[in-house]
Amino acid sequence: MSTNFSVYAGRGGSIVMMLVPTSLAKKIQEWGTENVHDTDLCPTERHDGRESSMHVTVQNGVLAENAEQIQSIVDGFGPLEASLGPVSLFQNPEKEYDVVKIDVSSDQLHQMNREIADKLEINDPFPEFNPHITVAYVKKGSGHRLVGDSFFQDEPVEFEKFVCSGGDVEEITGKLSKKDDKEDETSEIVNDFALVSAGMHDESMILAQDIEGYLLEQGKSVSELTEEDKKSIISQLKRSE
Repeated sequence: MSTNFSVYAGRGGSIVMMLVPTSLAKKIQEWGTENVHDTDLCPTERHDGRESSMHVTVQNGVLAENAEQIQSIVDGFGPLEASLGPVSLFQNPEKEYDVVKIDVSSDQLHQMNREIADKLEINDPFPEFNPHITVAYVKKGSGHRLVGDSFFQDEPVEFEKFVCSGGDVEEITGKLSKKDDKEDETSEIVNDFALVSAGMHDESMILAQDIEGYLLEQGKSVSELTEEDKKSIISQLKRSE
């Protein structure tokens, strides 16, 4: 499994995000500096008004028991393809600021969002998924002049790095694997267990998803297991058939 993920311990559910590639992040920050005036910014306790970490939030409020649960879902999506849209504005009447953002279009982002929601419990205050890159937090009404700006329109982008912040999971780091890499890893898992199963003279078949599902539930990876652990897992899976 590749290793360029980041999962940070915190309170409440986790926020799953894709990091914007460095060169594009710099381009967006430069655009923000030129077009979002300092006098329009609305600083808070969390930031000075400008977004310092360019990212696309994929899912909010993910209630996972461990980082491996999230990693096993998003792994295999890399590189995740998307294209940028026009500049737009989030206006939340409950907030003291508006959010200047760049819209992002990607079927893969929507697929990842759905898969996380289908496989893990979600407590998301923003259930409607609108992928975007936040540029700045501005005073109410000051961002309208930027809406529709097409500077980034149709610019392609590939997301490879994943971040999950918050929640009660341990901190890990990693990078999205390619789908083929994920399939190769699954084959290795199945083959590994098949050898152990053969040694036990067990002729019945254990499906790959059964093995992966069990490991996900237990928060374990194959590399952590002893031969006795594998035999125990096989026996448990056979009893549950």
